This record gives sequence, C-alpha cells and structure tokens, in this order.
Amino acid sequence: MSIRYKIFFLLTLGAVAILGAIASVYFYYSQAAIKKEMMKHLDAMANVQYERVSEVIDHSYEMLRLISSRTQLRVLLNAYQEDGAPETFAQVKKIMGDALKGSHYIDDLFLIDTDGRVMGCMSGKWRGKSFADDPLFLSGRERSSVSLVQSGGNRPPSILFSAPLLLEGNFIGVIAMQVNMDYFQKVLSDYTGLGRTGEVLMAIENGGGELLFFTPLRFGRSPVLVDRNSPNAVPMQNALMQRELVFDDVPDYRGEQVIAYTRYFRDLGIGIVVKIDKAELLATQEAMGRFILYALLVMVLIAGAAAIILSRMITQPVIDITQSAMRISDGAFRHRARDLGKNELGQLARALNLMADRLIEANANLELRVKEKTFDLQIANEKLEQMAQIDGLTGIANRRKFDDHLHEEWQRCMRTQIPLSVIMIDIDFFKAVNDTMGHQKGDDYLQAIAAILKESVHRSGDLVARYGGEEFVVVLENTSAVFAETLAETIRKTVLERRLEHSASEVGPYVTVSAGVATHIPGRGEEPALLIEAADSALYRAKREGRNRVVNGNRHT
Repeated sequence: MSIRYKIFFLLTLGAVAILGAIASVYFYYSQAAIKKEMMKHLDAMANVQYERVSEVIDHSYEMLRLISSRTQLRVLLNAYQEDGAPETFAQVKKIMGDALKGSHYIDDLFLIDTDGRVMGCMSGKWRGKSFADDPLFLSGRERSSVSLVQSGGNRPPSILFSAPLLLEGNFIGVIAMQVNMDYFQKVLSDYTGLGRTGEVLMAIENGGGELLFFTPLRFGRSPVLVDRNSPNAVPMQNALMQRELVFDDVPDYRGEQVIAYTRYFRDLGIGIVVKIDKAELLATQEAMGRFILYALLVMVLIAGAAAIILSRMITQPVIDITQSAMRISDGAFRHRARDLGKNELGQLARALNLMADRLIEANANLELRVKEKTFDLQIANEKLEQMAQIDGLTGIANRRKFDDHLHEEWQRCMRTQIPLSVIMIDIDFFKAVNDTMGHQKGDDYLQAIAAILKESVHRSGDLVARYGGEEFVVVLENTSAVFAETLAETIRKTVLERRLEHSASEVGPYVTVSAGVATHIPGRGEEPALLIEAADSALYRAKREGRNRVVNGNRHT
C-alpha cells in the first residue's frame, strides 16, 4: 500500500477519532449542563407553586381572623344564644354576608355552636350538620385551623378554615369559612415558566386505594381518580408520603415520560407534583446532537480529501486543527483555528470555528431563555405583591397592607411612647345604595369616599385603607385624640358636602358616614387589636346614636 493511502487512512481514522471524541465529550457535558439548568429552573418553579399555595392559605387564615375579630359579630352572637331573637340572628347573618360579599376568596361562611352543630350557614349547604367529632370543630375551638373535607367520588374536596369565637374570654362558638376552590385552582392554572407541557398537579388519598387529582389538568379532564399502585402515580405516591424527591424519567397520568418534583403540603395533607415532559427539556440537546453529527460527517469528508491531495503537507495543519479542537472541547469556545487558506484543511478549520460559534450561540440562547423566564417570574411576583397590598376597587391600601402598617406603627409608637390614633369610618345605610341604585353606583360611592379620605390625609406616615365592604380606616401616627377627632369631623362634613344622592338613607337625602376615633400610647404586652376594638366600639356607638356623627372613644368610656 502506498504511503499516500497509508497517510490517507491514518489521517482519516485520526480525524474520525479526534472529531468523534470532541463531539462526544462536548455533547455529553453540554447535555448535562443544559439538563442541570433546566432541572434547577423546574425546582424553582416547584417552590414558586408551593409558595403560591401557602400564600392562598395564609391569606385565608388572615381573612378568617379578621372576620372572627369583629366585636359586633361576637356580641350579637352571644346575645342571640341568650335570647334566641330572630332579629338578632338576622344581624349576625348580615355581618357574615358583608364579609362574604367583600372577598372572592370566600365561598361560604357558617357558625358552629358550642356543641359542634351548625347554627347558621350563608349558603345553606352545611345547615344542621354536626361537626362535634370533626377536626374542623375540635381544633377550631382552640385556635385557627384548616381542614380538608372530601366530597366523595371524583368530586374535588372542600378546604375549610375554622377559628374560635371568644367574648370576654368565654367560648361562644366557632366560625368556619369555605375557600373558593375556583380561585384556588386558578392560581395553580398559571403555567408561566413551565413551557408547553409543564403542569402543577395536586392530589389526595380518597381512602379507597385511589388518588384524587383535583386540580385542572392541562391535557385532560379533571378531577380524575388514579389507582394508587399505578406506575403513572409514582411521583404523587411519594409526594403523599411526604417525600421531596426528583424523578427524571417517570410516566405521568398520560403515560408520557416526564421530569417531576414532589412537595407535600402538610397543613392539608395534599401532595404537589410539578412536572414537565422530558422530550421538551431534551429538545435543545437533541438539536445540538444532530448539528454535531452533521458537522462531524462534513469534517471527516474534508479530512479524507485533504489526506489524498496533500499527504505530507497536511501533517502540521492537522496538528494545528487537532489542538484547536481540543481547546474548544476543554471549554475555550472563543478559541479559533488559524486560517489555512482555501483548501480542504482551511474548510475543516472554518467548520470547526463554525461549530464553536454555534455552541456559543446555543449557550447564549439558553442563558437568554433562562433570563427571560426569570424576568417573567419576577414580574409575576411583583404583580402578586401589588395586588396583595392595594384594594382593586378604590385604589387605596387593602386590609393586608393596613394590618402590616398598623403593626409597624404600633411598635414604633411603643418605642417612642407617642400616641397612635385610628379612625374607623362606615358608610351609613350602604346596603340600601346597592339595593336601590345598583352595585355600580355603590362602587362609585366607595371610590368617591376613598378619594375624600386621600384628599384629607396628607402626611407621609399616615395611611388610608379599605377595611372591608363599606368600612374604611385611617391610621395617624403621633396624633392626639383631639386632632384625630377634628380630622374625622372634617371627613364627615366633606362627605356630606359632596351631596352624593342617597334616597334610601334614613339620615338624609345624601350619603353620610359615621366614624369612631380611638387614640392610645402603646404599652408593653399590648396588641394593636386593642386600638382597633376601641375604634370599632366608638363607631358602633356612633351608628347606635343616629349615624352621621363622630364618636371619640377616648371621651366616651
């Protein structure tokens, strides 16, 4: 065999070996790197979904706490248990109805007496039912708690919260709240960051050897029952066994191979699985593999042609190309083979450089995609945070923002021993506005009252917030009782001067407000609820004494 053919075969075999090694090494490491980044992103999304569920649960706890803390509700319920007057219970249900109407989180509210039997239910669904031996009542009479009540069959469960009702330290019953499952599932239907095939699945055990997947399915109808021992239920089995695991190749409910992360929501006994099709995650690696394969075939052909034509002349250039390829395989993607002219070796060098360019471009595209997904997630979180602090109708602070601000001001005033004032404001006969003039007019009046409050309160440290329904609250830092009462009176007069028509009011032809004022210098061991209860009591006196007036709780004790 001539030397030419020997060199040809040697160079050809060498080129195949070298380029194959480079392609294999780079493909292996690039595939591992891309998969690692993708799995980190999926893990982050699992944590985000877990936090979303936690936020809904925490917000529901807060809503129930605010409802159960209403002094008027507890006073009227205690009065009804003593005298059994229907009109007293009608007032109790009105307060519950106002709370139910003011939030899209709540689906139902009901009261449980001290023996565990439902004594009043807004929807009628739970009327007469006994919860005497149910954790909803047993835990709810001691503290705020949450329970998952199964509906049977393949119907989704109900999430119920309960909290004790205490009046002057005496237990008078339990208030229970059912979460709106449509809103709960809407939160989990946000597939931002989960690509084309990602899903968030939630399930419980129905006690019959089956798992009930009750959240919306992206590729099927829900709810759906799956046998607990089915291979398609492996991730959810582990989630319900309180195991936080990663599965990188398991079938889902469709039988598609997926990568899945499991979480367990302990408060409700719910398993959470966040998953995405493995084929989607590996699409980038497969495309890169095809490119490297094609590039390898081209390079082998170029190397063979060069070996036949150039023989000895290609020895040094081949060494140069090999060294460049090794540097690229070691991660020096910006290294380029030197220009060897227009012959086959030059083409080989350019093909190698082109492969490096494509690898840089692929990595850049991956980084860009990760940044875009991260940015989308940040925007979503910012929107959620803003929604969580601003009342959507009036544009002023909502109840959650008010609670946070009041807590901060309470702590600051406790340290500096300066007075803190609160004005509780309620629109007189507001329900009659909705009944006679329509809910749109009621919304207009709520926005008008909010605008008056913002115009009346100017200091940066003060806060105007919607307390709930037709109630508003103003927090005034370092403000005396006299000044707070004066400001409340100014607000009352301004509302009256706006001459907002209210033909159904028993006070006059225009919209009026009642206000309760309370001022206190916080002391150690005291809670902000002390100030809220004082302002609420003052407001109650203002309404009882005829409405359209201001009552200063510090003057009427």
